[in-house]
Amino acid sequence: MKWVVFATAPDQIMAEIWVQLVRSEGIPCRLQPGDTTNFLGVSAAPVRLMTLETQAARAAEILERGHEVDEQDATKGRGFKPAWGEAQGNAHLPQRQYPTNRP
Repeated sequence: MKWVVFATAPDQIMAEIWVQLVRSEGIPCRLQPGDTTNFLGVSAAPVRLMTLETQAARAAEILERGHEVDEQDATKGRGFKPAWGEAQGNAHLPQRQYPTNRP
């Protein structure tokens, strides 16, 4: 089977997220060898994603669908939610009482 490039992510972090999204749909996916530089940390340069030639169209469709869902969630206010639920800001944290010098 031949591996082909089907998408280019803006950086390594986004590429890793996209790889996991495609893999979660049962499609083999990997980063283009040589696009990342792990000895320097995370690459800020564009990174190409690869899959089997027979799966390229489906993999690109999955990424497009995922992008559309993210935009819809953001416009409806359903984007990122904190792990602690509906709490906003620091309201979920206990308020610290500072000592005063008043008698």
